[in-house]
Amino acid sequence: MYIDSHCHINFPELAARMPEILAKMAENQVTHALCVSVDLPDFPGVLALAEQYPHIYASVGVHPDYEDTPEPTVQQLVELADHPKIVAIGETGLDYYRLEGDLEWQRERFRTHIRASRETRKPLIIHTRSASEDTIRILQEEGAGVAAGGVAGVMHCFTESLAVAEAGEALLLAGSRAEDLARLRAQMDALEAVAKNAESTFERQQRLVRANAVSEQVLDDARHALARDYLRQRDLSLTDIAFLLGYQEQSAFTHAFREWSGLNPGAWRERALAGTIRGA
Repeated sequence: MYIDSHCHINFPELAARMPEILAKMAENQVTHALCVSVDLPDFPGVLALAEQYPHIYASVGVHPDYEDTPEPTVQQLVELADHPKIVAIGETGLDYYRLEGDLEWQRERFRTHIRASRETRKPLIIHTRSASEDTIRILQEEGAGVAAGGVAGVMHCFTESLAVAEAGEALLLAGSRAEDLARLRAQMDALEAVAKNAESTFERQQRLVRANAVSEQVLDDARHALARDYLRQRDLSLTDIAFLLGYQEQSAFTHAFREWSGLNPGAWRERALAGTIRGA
């Protein structure tokens, strides 16, 4: 299982190839992707992709290289981030390689994103190039690190030294609770195990169907059985389950599950975990 943590598949040249890209993701076991925002005018397209596909998520922000574009406010970013498929703030940061001159506007934009990250409790996607000293300084001044009440984040477009990487890690992650990191690792391990189980069970059934060795009904029954197993696992979201079962949209999974059981997946999960469904 792989997660593409930074992509721009909303860009026109990639959006035009969306079926091909989704097929390549599935072929290479890329189970989730984060489509990263670069400006506000194009943000609706980024969000639309995340809403259309259950395994694609999005961020909101304005890239430091974009000069002639609407400048975001903290309040704008906070409001736009108030969506379940928006999981990060950015792409933000500093870039002194591509742009020259008075770049105070770039530094102020970076500060705006850090403040929005602190308010929304969503991590930063930080672009930094030839600007390590100011990047670290502003992160520290604005309290981006966990120890200072921030949410940390990830460094992207990183062309700096090991010393800068270690300084960024120390600033952003100092104060992270060991139990939080352990919980995240456990969740990732559980999701990876589920994905492997899906490949060894459901995809085997698909191959048999294609070979005319079993009927579509057998495949449907296998999907139903796997769906019930996945719904018993609290850490799996409905969008994760839909994707693991081969559905490109959660709505298709919901419709199928209702046909199987007479309940939508969320209601079935609640009753199963409460022990009120016989055999669950």
